Amino acid sequence: MSSIQAPYDSLRDYVNALEESGSLKIFDGVNQDKYEGTAIMYQLIDEFGLRNAPAVLLRNVIIDGKNVKGPIVANFQGPMITEAMLLGTKNYDENPKQTYRDATSTMLELLRKTEGEWPEIAPREIAADVAPCKQNILRGGEIDMTKFAFIKGNPGDGGRYINTASVVTSDPDLGGNYGIYRCQLKGPRKIMINFEDGQTGKKMIDAALKRGETKMKIALVVGQDPMTFMISCSRIPSRIGRRDPIDELAVAGGLRGKAIDVVKTEDQNFLVPANAEMIIEGTFDLLNLEPEGPYHEMYGYLGHPKPKNYVMTVETLTHRTDPWIINSFTGVVQEYISAPQRAESNYRLQQSSPQVVDYHSPHESQGITFMSIKKDAAKQALKIARPTAMFNPLSRIVIVVDEDVDVLDTQAVLFALGSRWQPALASEIIENR
Repeated sequence: MSSIQAPYDSLRDYVNALEESGSLKIFDGVNQDKYEGTAIMYQLIDEFGLRNAPAVLLRNVIIDGKNVKGPIVANFQGPMITEAMLLGTKNYDENPKQTYRDATSTMLELLRKTEGEWPEIAPREIAADVAPCKQNILRGGEIDMTKFAFIKGNPGDGGRYINTASVVTSDPDLGGNYGIYRCQLKGPRKIMINFEDGQTGKKMIDAALKRGETKMKIALVVGQDPMTFMISCSRIPSRIGRRDPIDELAVAGGLRGKAIDVVKTEDQNFLVPANAEMIIEGTFDLLNLEPEGPYHEMYGYLGHPKPKNYVMTVETLTHRTDPWIINSFTGVVQEYISAPQRAESNYRLQQSSPQVVDYHSPHESQGITFMSIKKDAAKQALKIARPTAMFNPLSRIVIVVDEDVDVLDTQAVLFALGSRWQPALASEIIENR
């Protein structure tokens, strides 16, 4: 057991706890021009499996022919033990699935007690002179983002990417938003931001355009604490059916049981985590768009290049001395702990369909969702699965099994599919979803 316990105020505290727990491997002198960091991550996943591969710390990385001290941290919420470390639940060394079950059930019981609302603890604002993310402050021409350990993770990528920043935007009606969007580094002060349709950031852009605005303020939080990272990656808290502002940092505080320390950005537009490694502040243009990509995406394929995407001009950079950078190696690793999101899916499904027993979207089978039910009527499985298939973009295939099948066991689900499924009677293809 690590002597460093949750809640982890910073990325550094958390990574040190991972090292103490034996869940971190350190590599020195990695040549990313030859994609050695990417190869290391693939090798570890192949050798240990998706949820047993350790987190990785890469020091002194060769990027564009230059040694960059870094370090780069990867797979930092991938090992199954991290579900327990971050949520304060029990870790079962010999039974990782039980670790995941306990974390999920704890989150599910929490939602039942609060009638589906995640707990909140409001952020605590601290003075700029004690905020670690303000140790170094650069403005305008002093800034060169290419000096930091942002890498090109795949030979087919359009360039180097900042792929784990919490992208902070705001809207008069929706409030603030933290989201992880791919950001291509195109120059010392030029970053491309990719917002997809349906994402909150894109909704804010559309609203700003309707108001006649041509530019928006933005901040990128790099090397954030693990709970802020999880909130930014996931749909926790969910905005489905809500138009009222949501304080996502308050939810991060509630889940970790302690307020997130925040500080104002230099331009005074946002409150951001004070213990982050780096805060990139600037403005992006809503009208003058430029090409971005391609980029290796979550399904393990190269995503299409975007002929038009948003251009951020970096105006201010604040960072810790020798900042740590998180890299996701998208499509290779488990990017964030998923017990809270799985618990919320179970809660919402059980509210509408009490027959639902369990729900799971295995990371290794992106686009496929497993659901188990206690069936009590004919064609009930199709009825229960239909809303998920229609409205969840990550559930292109929904497989419903009986309650005796463990949805965390992909082999058991596939065996049930092959031995029990009657395609002519129990299948439905939804067109134009």
